[in-house]
Amino acid sequence: CYASDVSRTLPVSGEMTSPQRDLYGAVLEVQRATVAAVAEGVSLNELGRRARAHLGAELARVGVIGSANDRALDGLFPHSIGHYLGMDVHDTPLVSTSAPLVAGNVVTIEPGVYVPASATRIPAH
Repeated sequence: CYASDVSRTLPVSGEMTSPQRDLYGAVLEVQRATVAAVAEGVSLNELGRRARAHLGAELARVGVIGSANDRALDGLFPHSIGHYLGMDVHDTPLVSTSAPLVAGNVVTIEPGVYVPASATRIPAH
């Protein structure tokens, strides 16, 4: 038996605002691209580097940050791209995220953007 976690983003009002849709679309694009990049021989760290670069570009495209290399990305995406799964949701602390993935590994791909209520750069459109 394996355990897992699943993250979902849902608007409480039932409908996303235009900026929420833009942000959701940016994160979804990064998730899809990163899932497509999962392969034997690629590490979670490498997937994380690719995802962070892609997320920076996407957030710059929708106007959340000034450029793909904006330091503000560190505060908006403060974690890695995912983790291994196993018999418990986070039961692999001894497996290095720099180790190449091999057949049989199960990993999550969880890009996320955390916008504080005090944020001033989020487009209002």
